[in-house]
Amino acid sequence: MKKAKICLLYLFVALYFITSLSFVPPALAETDNEFFTWDNATVYFVMTDRFVDGDTSNNHSYGRELDRYGNPYPDYKSKVGTFHGGDLKGLTQKLNE
Repeated sequence: MKKAKICLLYLFVALYFITSLSFVPPALAETDNEFFTWDNATVYFVMTDRFVDGDTSNNHSYGRELDRYGNPYPDYKSKVGTFHGGDLKGLTQKLNE
């Protein structure tokens, strides 16, 4: 239940940021009769999976990268197409450093 609440929290935070990106307040949109465009805007994108693993307890959700006995596959983080363990907690830890 705790993991479900955390996942919902992350989902709501992500949805909040996505919706806030599409809304530009009128005061910021107009400067000297020029309208805001995304042509020269700086946009940051982070793939949390490849960033920092701040919470190792959520690395194997849904049985991901585990064998049938519940043990992690050896060197699963070195494989290109697999989950690497990064999360929002690791991202916030790096931002606070």
